[in-house]
Amino acid sequence: MKTTLITTTYGRYLFGRTKHGASELEEIRVILAEDDNLSSGEVTDLVRDCEALRHKTKQARRSNSPYGFLQGLQKGGNDKAQPCALFFRDINGLGATMFAIVKYDNIQYRLGKFKITANRLTTLAVRRAGFIHDGSATTFAAVTKRLSWFISNRLVDRIDLGGVDTESHGLNI
Repeated sequence: MKTTLITTTYGRYLFGRTKHGASELEEIRVILAEDDNLSSGEVTDLVRDCEALRHKTKQARRSNSPYGFLQGLQKGGNDKAQPCALFFRDINGLGATMFAIVKYDNIQYRLGKFKITANRLTTLAVRRAGFIHDGSATTFAAVTKRLSWFISNRLVDRIDLGGVDTESHGLNI
């Protein structure tokens, strides 16, 4: 399954902040919002296919509109968080889309009255209702494999699936 990432220049930096991560990021298609690529035919096709998938699978929500995502992407984020979208395609077309935020921040854990701050970690956090999929086991396996690849190749340190609906039970990382 081919993966396309749409994000900002700073979002790309957050994914590829390590030398190893930057070289591995070359394996997937990356489209940067600042390059005026958002009006390209490829992005138009991805948005159209995502919109069709949302409605066909009855997963359309106001919070997962690809048009709303593109508007937010053009506004950008801040120095700690940037919007991004992952599109997963195979020979049958678009199988899944993830609208997420890539962020770089300190994670703080509490153990009783003690606070433990971890090193700065890069997190890919899926937005509310941000995982749109066709429901097939093949798609879930491919998405799981790609997300695991993001972690094993140090593109992100954590993946937060808090925004994934419980109906997406086939996604196992």
